Amino acid sequence: MPKPSQRTSPGTSAPRATNGRGGDVSLRLARGLAACSDMLHGAKRNGGSLARALGALVRKGGLTRAAVFLNHDDPERGLALSLLAEAQGNGTPPLAYPPLGQQVGYATLGLGRLAQDLFKGNALHGTSDDFPASERPFLEQDGPTSTALLPMRHDGAWLGFVRVDAAVSRRWTLEDMALLRVLADLLGGRVGRERAEATLLAGAQALRGMVENMPVLVVAFDAHGEIVFWNRECERVSGYSALEVLHDRATPERLFPDEAFRRSLRGRGQDHRDLESRLSCKDGSERIIAWSDISRQYPLPGWKAWRIGVDMSQRLLVEQAVIQAKQEWESTFDSVPDPILILDGEMRVRRLNMALGSRLGVHPRSLVGKFLVEVAEEAGDNHVTERILALANCAFCSSEELTIPRWGGHFLVAVSPFHKHDAGRVGTIVVAHDISRWKELERQLEQSRRLEALGTLAGGIAHDFNNILGVMLGYAEMLEVALSGGPQERRVEEILRAGTRAKELIAQILTFSRQGEGTPVPLRLTPLVKEVLQHLLVTMPQGISVRRRFDSASDMVLGDPSLVHQVVLNLCTNAVQAMGDTGGILEVAVDELYLGVDRAPDLSTLEPGTYVRLRVRDTGPGIPAAIVERIFDPFFTTKRPGEGSGMGLAVVHGIVHKLGGLIGVESVPGLGTTMRVLLPRARTAVELAPPQSVAMGGGQASVLLVDDEASLLSVWREALTGLGYEVTTAGSGEEALTIFAANPDTFDLVLTDQIMPGLSGTDFVGGVRALRPGLPVIVWTGFSDTAAREAAAGLGVFEILSKPVRQADLVQCMERALKASQGGEGA
Repeated sequence: MPKPSQRTSPGTSAPRATNGRGGDVSLRLARGLAACSDMLHGAKRNGGSLARALGALVRKGGLTRAAVFLNHDDPERGLALSLLAEAQGNGTPPLAYPPLGQQVGYATLGLGRLAQDLFKGNALHGTSDDFPASERPFLEQDGPTSTALLPMRHDGAWLGFVRVDAAVSRRWTLEDMALLRVLADLLGGRVGRERAEATLLAGAQALRGMVENMPVLVVAFDAHGEIVFWNRECERVSGYSALEVLHDRATPERLFPDEAFRRSLRGRGQDHRDLESRLSCKDGSERIIAWSDISRQYPLPGWKAWRIGVDMSQRLLVEQAVIQAKQEWESTFDSVPDPILILDGEMRVRRLNMALGSRLGVHPRSLVGKFLVEVAEEAGDNHVTERILALANCAFCSSEELTIPRWGGHFLVAVSPFHKHDAGRVGTIVVAHDISRWKELERQLEQSRRLEALGTLAGGIAHDFNNILGVMLGYAEMLEVALSGGPQERRVEEILRAGTRAKELIAQILTFSRQGEGTPVPLRLTPLVKEVLQHLLVTMPQGISVRRRFDSASDMVLGDPSLVHQVVLNLCTNAVQAMGDTGGILEVAVDELYLGVDRAPDLSTLEPGTYVRLRVRDTGPGIPAAIVERIFDPFFTTKRPGEGSGMGLAVVHGIVHKLGGLIGVESVPGLGTTMRVLLPRARTAVELAPPQSVAMGGGQASVLLVDDEASLLSVWREALTGLGYEVTTAGSGEEALTIFAANPDTFDLVLTDQIMPGLSGTDFVGGVRALRPGLPVIVWTGFSDTAAREAAAGLGVFEILSKPVRQADLVQCMERALKASQGGEGA
């Protein structure tokens, strides 16, 4: 088994070097880090690149490889990564997968566990053998290696990770990991800044391209009154190109003869409209331009003032263009599906879009001028306002996950302040992306993992307990016969009754752990619900009334009848017990529900289509909100000791999930609880033949009995011998096959356990079939595995019984198998 890779959390460390050699290796790594840092900081000055910096780290740090991987949100692959840059030492080939720049999903590479650790801030290190088998193909593309993986972060965001490889003999020390964390921080800062710069550059280029091509004159001035922007319309109207007018202090006086206009350039943005001035053109003519100063409303970095000018001859055309541009901007603003809020410096609302207005149920204009707390908070709460204000006080855009009840969801809130040079923060833009659906999926995934882990544990316990229970019930049944009519008979009956209850509990555990597979067939849900209610009416308290509503025209589902019956019975029984002696109303309804692509977030795990819906509602006290998410956990119960095992709803959850459905709960304390089950609707129906009962008897047949539990073997040998059977026993599959091969024609029937060390039950049956194909075989098991059942069925096994088996059931099954064999039917 591979050793687990070492994880170094932000507060822990790797092992410290204990000898001089380790110190020398760490010193060499420090030199490589210094060389890498020099090249990173000097990249803009001397043309260095990230790959060259990694190359310096590899050469001087004594490494075989250094690589930087970036994260991406891929709609098809989920969380994905790409190789940004790589450097190799002598003789080390480049990484073949993933190719440079190509995005590949973490899950595709088998790195799901690695991604979780890196997201939490853990550094992973060790030889490739220390990592799980699923991660080794990624780590060992050119053979075994000693690897360290460190997360890269910038402004709190996880950008990707750094991979550093060394010779397989390398052991990463505390000093190494501290140096590599510095490397990860350097690279994270570099990559983060480059991303931010790219985003800003793209935004600036987009803005410049938009303003550059506007059909109006746009001119911008710096604090000294020099022209820093001159768009194409300015060039067309004036005849001067941008190169002729930019960054020249004499240009404003040459272009604008009116001294009042030039004096206004030294002001702080007077917010004037239609300020007319003369513009001297290159051909000697003059034009009258109406200028609008909008610097205060829309301040831009580096522009102290910027103005939009209109040639008076083009006034009407330009006015129409401005109106259209404003309408397009407003239409775009209101079309964004995410809530957007623009606040002033006092956190008052300046503008909000229709998406937010719809969530609040008001027109956006009615909220202009109100404080943020009036828009974002429920009465008496200030948590959301305080968090947004804290984010707004940061110098750069910050984001945080916030639950905003008034907006109706859980959001990733991005807060972007904008500032004036000498006035601090003058406004804030708040953009909230609804992530309620993703949080619900995370919750469902976490619950599914928890139940799956508990199910695996429960299945293993059930297997061993079934064997123990089989011994107890077997001897108790023999005592019942021996003590029939005596004073001890009642006590034996109590033992059998307790054993039967234990058997039912184990069956529930197996169902929960998805080991009790059953046989899925199309069946109607409404008759099954009516049957459950008919049984409940006999024992239901007098104060409870039942309301039924069966509206489904097609209530066919695909499932095992006993398992679906158990779902309905558990839900109805829980509802009755919740109302207790106080009484109430039990409502049971079956109908259809069509789920489209725009289904609710809590139903997003289901495929679109038609589902049969079962609703069970009670008017009991309801479920407290603090425990409503735990009701499907195994062994969790609010009942008093002795009143419940806590497995009922856990079993229901497992069955519904196995049938491809979904179960949900809606509860209001004091008003009651509604359980909702959705099962995929089946298309066809089949007739289910009722099982035929066979009376218990005895026989004269020769039976080969195989089980690795010596005590269980002893019980059944004594019981079957007492009924007249000739029994030969074997404690393993190998022993049984040896006995059978010595004289195959001696035996009339074989009864074998499935799970045994060495030769399993199905393997043993395969050997029996090779020697005597038509011999009837019965298999019993304490752990129902689907693959084993399919293998046994393929070998012609007459029947598969689940442990513990009651004596009457076993004898009846044996008699049916012997009769089928004597009648010429295949086993």
